[in-house]
Amino acid sequence: MHELILLPRPKHWVKNLLIFLPSILDGNLFINLNWIHLSAGFVSFSLVASSGYIFNDIRDIDEDRQHPVKRNRSLASATIKVRYAFIYSLVLLFCGLGISVFLGLKPLGILILYSSVNWIYSIVIKSVRFLDIIILTGFYIIRLVYGATIANVELTGWFIITIAFACLALSTNKRQILCSINTKDKTPGRTYTKQDIIPLQIFAIGFGIISLVFLNIHSYFVLLVRNPYSIMIINLIAVYLIMSYFDTSKDLSDDPVERILKNPTIIIMTLILFGFYVFELLRS
Repeated sequence: MHELILLPRPKHWVKNLLIFLPSILDGNLFINLNWIHLSAGFVSFSLVASSGYIFNDIRDIDEDRQHPVKRNRSLASATIKVRYAFIYSLVLLFCGLGISVFLGLKPLGILILYSSVNWIYSIVIKSVRFLDIIILTGFYIIRLVYGATIANVELTGWFIITIAFACLALSTNKRQILCSINTKDKTPGRTYTKQDIIPLQIFAIGFGIISLVFLNIHSYFVLLVRNPYSIMIINLIAVYLIMSYFDTSKDLSDDPVERILKNPTIIIMTLILFGFYVFELLRS
């Protein structure tokens, strides 16, 4: 039972909190029962995402057995049989889509698109150099669009591009760490090698800095955050988060969720950063 609970990677559901972000920043989370619809959307998206995680583990079973950490997963260690995992994946998929039916045709269409691209990614795209990073970033953006569609919130271009570059940084760093912890020159199932570690690290940090620049533009011109002290605090916290996340001296996990959840300081500082945004929104 414990293995069945862990197989869909429930801790990765934290990514799906992005569904609530557009409504929170727009200030309409508790208007017209949006929080109920968004909560249903969170569950539906999480189930579909978990279905994709299982399918991805099935596809990567041979590569995971060569990974120093992933080889302990249920499928890689043969704790759960592949055919049972595949059935489990389909059950989660249809349950998630079933819930989304009640949210409207647009959210359902977005969820079907996400699921389709996820399957294509697992079969083909994840082995295409750099395109895999772009698609991983796209999955985060789809979460934002899904949440905005449910709550009928309009996303600004500055907001989307800020999140996009932040997620590009996470996705690129994920590949960099994967190259670092791999014992072979070429990463199994990928086209990255040990020679890519430094370029990927430069790209990841660069994307993080670009995201910070767009964060300031979005804050000043869209959210109208004009208090100089708030701007200073937001930037200092953001720089700290960038430095802390890319510090691999203590944690070489290639999983962004695990790295963040293992670092309570990053969580606390992120909440403080978010708190300043909410405070400024309430003032405006």
